Amino acid sequence: MHEISRLVIEEVRQRVAADGVSFVLRDDETCYYIDDHAISTLWRGLKFPVSSCISGWCMTNDKIAFIPDVYKDARIPQDVYRATFVKSMVMLPIGSPEPFAAMGVYWATPRDHVDDEMLSLLHFIASLAASAITSVHLYTFLLQAEKKLALADETGALGSFELNTRTCKLVSSTRMRQIFGHSVNRNMSYGELVETFHGDDRERFIAAVVSSASSGKHFSLDCKIMRSDASVHSIRVLGRSCDVDHDPDIYVLGAVRHVKAHTKAIGH
Repeated sequence: MHEISRLVIEEVRQRVAADGVSFVLRDDETCYYIDDHAISTLWRGLKFPVSSCISGWCMTNDKIAFIPDVYKDARIPQDVYRATFVKSMVMLPIGSPEPFAAMGVYWATPRDHVDDEMLSLLHFIASLAASAITSVHLYTFLLQAEKKLALADETGALGSFELNTRTCKLVSSTRMRQIFGHSVNRNMSYGELVETFHGDDRERFIAAVVSSASSGKHFSLDCKIMRSDASVHSIRVLGRSCDVDHDPDIYVLGAVRHVKAHTKAIGH
């Protein structure tokens, strides 16, 4: 994240001949000034309430703010700006429709306007920054998911899975595939998973996944599965949906525990 912010602020300052540029991340109800590049000290490393700073206003309203005179705008915390060189500024939200960052561009002399070409350039760079940050979040999420699956494998008791409810892509741990009697050397598809559930438990599992994805609630099911060798096993499945910042897809994360093996298939 620091590398992204550094590249953005250096590029912006050079291209628009600004006296300073800051990069701000939203952190719950605060604005974290992660980095800046300026002719003198700004607010690097500091946090301010979303409700009392211009970056917070931009992110909350998803609007750009051009301020010709910082001392004549009620959205500006005067005591914070009075110690700086800033006289005029532009603040842009990053990420839409729910901004998660902002970029401030500052000048030491008053400006009565910002031309359309400059605004277009700033919007373009802001969109590139949003894409880069989203990629970082997704990569971090995938790394965390891999660690969770590895931990489940090490315990040897719980199987774990991650299901993208839009694409139906299933990622399963080795122990999960063992419980379902599936080859441990090949990932199991969602269709193969569903087909393993026995009788009415198949529809119960599908309904639980759909309900969790829409409501966010967790589920716990005691079910029976029939493996490819026709043996029937009792399992317990737990799951809960989760979403990832800036990813429109909904995921269901779950764990499976083997409860009991039956000597023969039910009904045989």
